[in-house]
Amino acid sequence: ESNHPYVIGLTGGIGSGKSSIARRLEKLGAAIINCHETYKVDTDVYKKIIATFGEEIVNPIDRSIDRKILGNKVFQSPDELKKLTDIVWPAILNLTKERIEYLFKEGKRIIVLDAAVLLEAQWTEAVNEIWIASIPPKEAIRRVVERDHLSSDEAKRRLSNQMSNQERFPYANVLLCTCWAESVTQKRVEHAWHLRLERMNGDNPIF
Repeated sequence: ESNHPYVIGLTGGIGSGKSSIARRLEKLGAAIINCHETYKVDTDVYKKIIATFGEEIVNPIDRSIDRKILGNKVFQSPDELKKLTDIVWPAILNLTKERIEYLFKEGKRIIVLDAAVLLEAQWTEAVNEIWIASIPPKEAIRRVVERDHLSSDEAKRRLSNQMSNQERFPYANVLLCTCWAESVTQKRVEHAWHLRLERMNGDNPIF
């Protein structure tokens, strides 16, 4: 038994099918860390975001941050987006490291960090290998328009604020295209998972 967890960084662009891959990995036995927890009400990050972007981003019913309204603000301007990432990214990394340690103490050997901005935020120090969910840009735009009820132009703008597939691919230890039927993608996820389990004993985790 290793004295350290093995951490998989799961990333991919908007609409790439990353979340469905994470759900499958959880069913296979991985612990999942989702990076949206820092937006929770009354955290330090939550307070800083509201102080920076105003009360209009707050849902009046439950005081949560309305991420759609916040997204409309920050994706219009690289400067506004940088203000947000300067607040959120360091906090997420710190919380992630704490969560990894906690989950390992709870007996989880493999932990998946589900993070759309894993590469942009340079969180690669926190993971042992990187799995990338990929989809052609046209299909990503179609999915986002359907899922988030955005205009095609708005979906394109959000996609343009992220790394391209070509920029991500060199970082991939495992590359999963989600163009096909979900059952095909899930079989590929299972195959990659079982290969990882087989190789576990020969690896040297970083934590």
